[in-house]
Amino acid sequence: YETKSPRDFLTSEKDSAIARKTGFDDRSDEAMISAAFANRFGSLETLLIYTLRDGNERESHSSGADILGPERGQADPMDREEQSILAKADYYLTPDQRLGLVVEQNRREATSFPLSRQSPVYFDFITDDTNDRDRVGIEYEWTNAGVTMFDSLLAAADYQNLETRGIFQFGFSGFNGDPTD
Repeated sequence: YETKSPRDFLTSEKDSAIARKTGFDDRSDEAMISAAFANRFGSLETLLIYTLRDGNERESHSSGADILGPERGQADPMDREEQSILAKADYYLTPDQRLGLVVEQNRREATSFPLSRQSPVYFDFITDDTNDRDRVGIEYEWTNAGVTMFDSLLAAADYQNLETRGIFQFGFSGFNGDPTD
């Protein structure tokens, strides 16, 4: 995938830009809001984007049974939240040569209650999953090089750290019958 760059918001006549985007998905009651700030200071172009998503489980059946256990027809309840920050700086050494820096951070958390797995023996299921991703990158681009060996050159190096954690909890009861037995 390709992330946004300052040039996606700036023009030759416009050195600053602010953009916002909102959205809503009624299948999961997910709300999304994103704000972007871009600026040009001489040969330096910068961009900062913050995005927040908050939602629930995606509905699977509108008329499914809202019961516990494997016969459950409705989706298991879930709460999700995701926050991401993207910061970019591009410095133009010449109109055809660019040196770029990118820093990206993404945090996701989902908590669910698998009611479809409930039984007299196994109960009170809870899952808590988190995904954290951090990325730092540097890039050099040379367009319209006019050299015999290449027309354009792009060199990039990225470091990314991804951490995923999952917790699955439930209760267990070996008792499944008459208490006098």
